[in-house]
Amino acid sequence: ALSGPGLASALVASSILTRYGVDGLGASLVLAGLLQLLTGALGVGRFVRFVPLPVLRGCVIGVGLTILLGQLPHALGAQVEPGAGPLAHFDAVALKLEDIVPEVASLCIGAALLGWLALKIRFVPGALLALVLVTVANSMLGLGLPTVHEAPSFPWPRAPLLPMSELAQLFGSALELWGTMTVATAINTVTLERLHADAGAEAKTDPDQELIGNGLATLVLGFLQGLPATQLVARSNLGVRQKVASPRP
Repeated sequence: ALSGPGLASALVASSILTRYGVDGLGASLVLAGLLQLLTGALGVGRFVRFVPLPVLRGCVIGVGLTILLGQLPHALGAQVEPGAGPLAHFDAVALKLEDIVPEVASLCIGAALLGWLALKIRFVPGALLALVLVTVANSMLGLGLPTVHEAPSFPWPRAPLLPMSELAQLFGSALELWGTMTVATAINTVTLERLHADAGAEAKTDPDQELIGNGLATLVLGFLQGLPATQLVARSNLGVRQKVASPRP
């Protein structure tokens, strides 16, 4: 399985970053990583296999819809109060629909079509093409779309330090992050196994080993100001289709 920043855990991490800053996020990652290591070592991940596949699929779809609803107002430039409910997000999107620039709408539709094409034709890297073409179009047409922040240098390891008065509150956020990471990793690992079993292919996985590996990665990322590591079925499914069996080329 292929691991990296997960969408659900990234949302929780962004909330922690807003409330406690970079050091608070780093401390949460260290605590959540240790808890996930313990979870995998105790063999808790194996119990996810008892969950029916429709429930697993529903969890993945639900996470995707939550992220889409949460980020769509920001993509349109709308302002939404932190912690606002779904209706507030719908209102913000509706108010911004009349301000959509035709060029930007065309880019969004084109990117969606490339993503749909990738689902129909397996060898077409639709998501990668959409990212590259939208970036080039934004630069050439001068649309002024917001870009990903570019860090001035690679972050050097440092211990996240927080006042003792904030540690008790932070522990609750670390538990929330640990729960999201653990559920996402375990569910996506077993979902990958079952999806390939439905397709007649064998993809034996070990949820406990995935929990231990991602727990170690998250622990280290806490000292690098990074994001929590989880396993996602989308990129792991791509790795299995490409017959990736080792991190070495």
